[in-house]
Amino acid sequence: MSDRRNRTIPELLAEHGPATGPALAELLDAHPLTVERRCTDLQRAGRVRQDTGGRYTIWEAGRRDTAVRSD
Repeated sequence: MSDRRNRTIPELLAEHGPATGPALAELLDAHPLTVERRCTDLQRAGRVRQDTGGRYTIWEAGRRDTAVRSD
């Protein structure tokens, strides 16, 4: 498994900024549908949100989780 897959979507969004599902899939070396499904779960949990352009952005809870993990 690629090291990129071990990174979380909120970590990638914190580092790279807003991104579409396909762009995240490329960064994670994962299938786009897998990433979209995970992003949907993260949206329900309040960790990411999707803007009108289809890009995902980190939401406040995701930002806090990412900050705690990097400390």
